[in-house]
Amino acid sequence: MVERLKTLKDKRGSLIVYEKNLFKIKRIFIITGKKNVIRGNHAHKNTIQLLVNINSKCKLSLTNKKSKNIIFSKEGDYVICSKKTWLKIKFIKEGSIMVICDKKYKKSDYINSIEDFKKLYSL
Repeated sequence: MVERLKTLKDKRGSLIVYEKNLFKIKRIFIITGKKNVIRGNHAHKNTIQLLVNINSKCKLSLTNKKSKNIIFSKEGDYVICSKKTWLKIKFIKEGSIMVICDKKYKKSDYINSIEDFKKLYSL
C-alpha cells in the first residue's frame, strides 16, 4: 500500500519530511532510472526497505506470499518493502527513488534469481 509523507510547499518548492521511526536506519541511497528501465529485480533475506518517491513515475511489483503491482507516481509517496519480498521497479518516466534500509549492504543478503527466491520461500 502506498502512503504519503508530509510535504510542505511554498513558492520556492517543497520539503518532504520523514519523521517516522519504523526501524533504525543503517543505509540510505538514491535509485535513478530512465524510461522503461528496470531496477531492483531482487529480494533481501533480512533487509527492510522504505522506498520514497522523489520525482519518478514507475510500476513497483512486490512478490512474497502475495503479489501486488503499485503505480508509484507522486512526490512523497512511500512503500515498505519487507524482507523476503521480490522487488521489481519499472520506470515509466525518468526519475529518482530514495531507499532507506534497516541494514547495511551485505552481498549475501541478496537473492538475485527469481527461481531461487521462489524455491527458498516455497512460492
